[in-house]
Amino acid sequence: LGADDVDIIFDEGVSPLSRQLLEGCIRRTFTFGAQVTSLIRERAFPGASGSLRVRGTRGTHSMYSCLCFAIDSPSNYPSLDASGAGDPLPVVLPQWPSRELQRDIINALIDGGADVNGSGAERFEQLPIKVAIRAGNLTAVEALLACQANVRGVTAMELPNRLGAASSATREYEDLLISVYRRLAQHDSTLAAERSDQESLVRLAIRRSRIFSQSFIDAYLTFITSHGAD
Repeated sequence: LGADDVDIIFDEGVSPLSRQLLEGCIRRTFTFGAQVTSLIRERAFPGASGSLRVRGTRGTHSMYSCLCFAIDSPSNYPSLDASGAGDPLPVVLPQWPSRELQRDIINALIDGGADVNGSGAERFEQLPIKVAIRAGNLTAVEALLACQANVRGVTAMELPNRLGAASSATREYEDLLISVYRRLAQHDSTLAAERSDQESLVRLAIRRSRIFSQSFIDAYLTFITSHGAD
């Protein structure tokens, strides 16, 4: 699914200016970070949130913040979900025209008061840092880390759980993921030893391996075990 296949569902109480901010992040209509700053100065709320819903359907929503929506997927592999008639469906929003513009948008949101750690998110997958990792977006990861995003306790180095994805991971996406994991380990070498519900990242990787190539799984397992995963 793409941006033209979904409707934006705004959270309750989102003002018209905040809707404009959300739509600009989702539709990629901003061309300068200063446009985000200007909207925030006019009282748009940088922490505004909304969700995506497949057109013509009803259902519960996974809420994402402006900051999450500002993070694109460099390889066009799904990093967000939209509600539909059944299970959530993966969505790929458009890419920003440049990595520099995306970084400027992210920084403008954070400088304007957006919560870099996504406090209040219902699930880890709705945290900005997790959206960035899931997207294989090193630019966004770097920008969030530079603004002191928390990466501990959120299983930052686990393989994405994209069971609803329409296709297997591409080589480009796998390469981007490895680059992100290397950067995370450089930032905090203990992250690979974290567990998810008492399950190690190794066991999680084995269960989620079907959408990845064997060479990627081998490289990933070698990397995380060398950094403390068991």
